[in-house]
Amino acid sequence: MKKSEIGCGKKIESQTYADQLSQEDKRALLERLTSVEGFEKFVHRTFVGQKRFSIEGVDSLVPMLDKAIGEVRKEKTDHVMIGMAHRGRLNVLAHTLGKPFKAIFAEFLQAPNKLIAPSEGLGETYTGWTGDVKYHLGADRQISDDDHDETIVSLANNPSHLEFVSPIVEGYARAAQEDRSKKGVPTQDTTRAYSILIHGDAAFPGQGIVTETLNLGRLNGYHVGGSLHIIANNNIGYTTETYDSRSTTYASDPAKGFEVPIVHVNADDAEACVKAVQFAVEYRRQFKKDFLIDLIGYRRFGHNEGDELQ
Repeated sequence: MKKSEIGCGKKIESQTYADQLSQEDKRALLERLTSVEGFEKFVHRTFVGQKRFSIEGVDSLVPMLDKAIGEVRKEKTDHVMIGMAHRGRLNVLAHTLGKPFKAIFAEFLQAPNKLIAPSEGLGETYTGWTGDVKYHLGADRQISDDDHDETIVSLANNPSHLEFVSPIVEGYARAAQEDRSKKGVPTQDTTRAYSILIHGDAAFPGQGIVTETLNLGRLNGYHVGGSLHIIANNNIGYTTETYDSRSTTYASDPAKGFEVPIVHVNADDAEACVKAVQFAVEYRRQFKKDFLIDLIGYRRFGHNEGDELQ
C-alpha cells in the first residue's frame, strides 16, 4: 500500500478527513435546507398533482453540491459540469444554478407569454418554449468573487433516458480540460473542470450506460481526473421495491468492480453529507479517481407527486 493511501486511511479512522463545522457553518447549512424544503412545500401546495420529482428525502443534495463547488473552486477550477435525472432537479436549478423562481413557476403555469430562464445554447434574450418538459432543461451559472477567478457551473439538459447524460457530461469535462492552443497532442489539466453525476438508485445498477461510463473512467482517451458520483437514493425505482429491482445488496455495488470508493451516508445527517463531499473532493485531488456517495433518504410521495391523485 502506498504511503499516500495509508495517510488517507488514517484520515478516515481519526475523522480528520473533513473540517469540523463551526456554529456559523451549521447555521448556514440549516438556512440552506430550510430554503430547499420551503421551495418544495410551496410548489406542492400551489401546483397540486403536477409532476416535479421533488428532492424530498435527499434535501442534503443541495448543500452537498454547494460544498463540492466551493472546494473545487479552491483549485481555480473553471468549469463544474453537472448531470442528473429528474429527482430534485427543479430544486437544484433554483438553488445551485440560480434559476429565478418566477421562471420555474411560469413553466408550471405553462403560460407562453411568461418569461422563462434561458437554457443552454438559447441565449440571454430567449423567452419562448423549448418544447421539452421543465424537469429536462439545463442552465448555466457564473460564480465569481474576490478570492477566485470566475467559475461556470452547468447543468446539462437531460431527456427521459435517465443516465444518458452521464457520458455526455464526462465529454464536456474532458473537452474543457484540454488545451488545444498548440500544435500536436493537446495537453490536459484535470483541475480546469470537475464533473458531478447524480444518479437514481434504480438507474445506477439498472442501466448499462452507467457501467460503460465507469469503465471509461481511467482510460487515457476519456479520463477526467475523477468524477463525483452521487446516488439520490430514495429506495424506490419508479413503482418497484428494491428486492424486485436489483440483485445486489446496495444500489452502489456495481461501482465495486471498478475499485471506486463508496461512502453510504444518511441524508438526514446534513453535516455528515457535507463532510462526505469534502472527503470525496480531497480523494479526487490526491488520486485523480472517481468517488461515489450513496445518499440514502426516504420519500413519502412515491415516484412523483402525481401518484397520490390517480
